[in-house]
Amino acid sequence: MDIVYLNTKTKWDCKEIKFSIRSAEKFLTFDNLFIVGYLPDFINQKAIHIPFDDRGDKYDNVDKKMLLILKDERISEDFILMNDDFILLREYKTIPYYYKGELKEAVEKTGGRYKRRLENTLKLFPDGKDFEVHFPIIFNKTKLSNLFKKYGQEIEKRSAYCNEYNVRKTQHKDHKVWEYSQLDKDAPFVSLTDEIQEMYFLQDFISERLPNPSSFEKNKESEIRERIEHLKKIYELYKKKNPIKYEQKQGEFKKQIKNIQNGL
Repeated sequence: MDIVYLNTKTKWDCKEIKFSIRSAEKFLTFDNLFIVGYLPDFINQKAIHIPFDDRGDKYDNVDKKMLLILKDERISEDFILMNDDFILLREYKTIPYYYKGELKEAVEKTGGRYKRRLENTLKLFPDGKDFEVHFPIIFNKTKLSNLFKKYGQEIEKRSAYCNEYNVRKTQHKDHKVWEYSQLDKDAPFVSLTDEIQEMYFLQDFISERLPNPSSFEKNKESEIRERIEHLKKIYELYKKKNPIKYEQKQGEFKKQIKNIQNGL
C-alpha cells in the first residue's frame, strides 16, 4: 500500500513534511511514497512527485489534488492519505479509523467554508460521526471516486467516506497543538499548526523525538547521484543533437562527472 502526501509551501520552509515523513517511515509500513503539490528541495528522488500549483482557496486545491490521486494509476488502489502536519509518535501496524465525536457537534464548533462542508456532510449523515481527526487515513480509490460522483466534492471527505462505508471505527482524542498547554508528550500522535515556525517548544519536541533523517531526505551521496544523473541526461540529449561535438567533448564531460564525485 502506498502513502500519499498533500503538500504546500509553508512558513516553516516545509520542515513539517520532513518530520512527518520521518515519523511515517519509522512507525508505518508502506510501499511507495508520493508527494502531491509542492516538492521541497531537501526531498530526494526516492519520493514520487505529482506536481500541482496551489492557487486560491485551500479547499479547492485539496479537492483537485485528490482528483490527481484518483487518476494516477501508479498509486495503489488502497492508499494512506497523509498530511504534512501529521506527526506519528508510536508504531501502527494497522491504521485505525479514528473519530472525535458526533458530526452535529463538530458543526456547532466551527465556521467558514469548513462549517459549510461539515453541514453538507451532516445533511447526508444526520447521525454521522466526525472523522476529521488529524491522523492518517486509508482510502480506496474506487470507493472514494464513487463517493465524489454521488455527493460532489463540497463535503468533508474523511467523515463522508467513513460514514458512507460504515468503517470499523474507534473514538479517539485529537491532538492538534495550538499552544504549550495542549502538548501531551505521551500522545501517540500530534498535529502541527500553520504557526509552527513560532512554536519553538513544539519544534524542539518533534526534533528530539525524530532526530534521524528519513531515506527520502537528500544527503551528500544522494545529491551527488542526482547531479550525475542530471548531467548524463544532458549529455545524452547533446549526443543526439550534435554527435560530432559530443565525441570531441567526451573528456570534458568525464571530468565534470569526476569533479561532482569528488565534491568539487
